[in-house]
Amino acid sequence: MDGFRIPVGTWIESVVDWVKDNLDGLLDVISFVMSFLVDGLTSLLLAPSFAVIIVIAALIAWLVRSWQLAIGTVVSFGLIVGMDLWVPAMQTLALVLVAAIIAVLIAVPLGIWSARNATVRAVLKPVLDFMQTMPAFVYLIPAIVFFGIGVVPGLVATVIFALPPGCD
Repeated sequence: MDGFRIPVGTWIESVVDWVKDNLDGLLDVISFVMSFLVDGLTSLLLAPSFAVIIVIAALIAWLVRSWQLAIGTVVSFGLIVGMDLWVPAMQTLALVLVAAIIAVLIAVPLGIWSARNATVRAVLKPVLDFMQTMPAFVYLIPAIVFFGIGVVPGLVATVIFALPPGCD
């Protein structure tokens, strides 16, 4: 076995180089669209006073669940404001909302397709099972390689992490 080596690293490096060379325009478009969506929603969440957002969130909590959840929402958002973390919290909320919407838009059609087609299910199930065993931060590595540091790799990693439950 001396001298026997499978050059997996070289293969992966060549694939990454090919993607960067040939799909650079597509990666730029994906990055632009995702940044636009997250930045736009962040601006929308930060435009009104924090009190307006807190009231809206509390009303949603009350309508969806109960008055106890509404009070918990007000207290939680009050703590966020009190710790002067409103802007980072709204940035995170925007990223999570956009990622959830994108994940649902991808996962539901894939789930329906795999439910109706045994071949698709046979291919998709092992991939989804593998995705669920990986820690969330593992998805950041290729996202950072292709998109650099910023909001977009976080969004991509979050979408990939959220896909398996939506497809099952």
